Amino acid sequence: MARPRSANPRSVLVALRVTPRVRYGLKLLAQRERCSLSELVLRTIEARFDDPVAGLRLVAKGERKPTSVLDRVWSPHECERVVRLGLSYPDLLDEEQTCLWRTICETSKYWQFGSRRKRAGPQDVQWKALAADWPRLKRRAGVA
Repeated sequence: MARPRSANPRSVLVALRVTPRVRYGLKLLAQRERCSLSELVLRTIEARFDDPVAGLRLVAKGERKPTSVLDRVWSPHECERVVRLGLSYPDLLDEEQTCLWRTICETSKYWQFGSRRKRAGPQDVQWKALAADWPRLKRRAGVA
């Protein structure tokens, strides 16, 4: 379960359960690389994002070349992440996000031209209206 860290609001604390054997192996790797255990785990996870086979370099909807999913969809605002994910990688949406995405797609006030166009992009979204309604949308979708 991720929890906000009080010392740094830009980071979250993630608890990870590992066997004593794995923890010892991680400790040895960290010693070998002369870094902290946290740094080692973070670097390893970030490297996985760019793994060409199992990582997060995928072909976005309407594109031909794989790009970094995180680079394309990351925002500190949840509503922006859901929209960007829905526009580029709808197959990565979970159930809750899919419900929210459908509602966003069907609501004309969230789109510049009154409805979502077939090739809509982030520039076509009425971000202020969406951000203002986000808590209500989440409650309505049963997510909040």
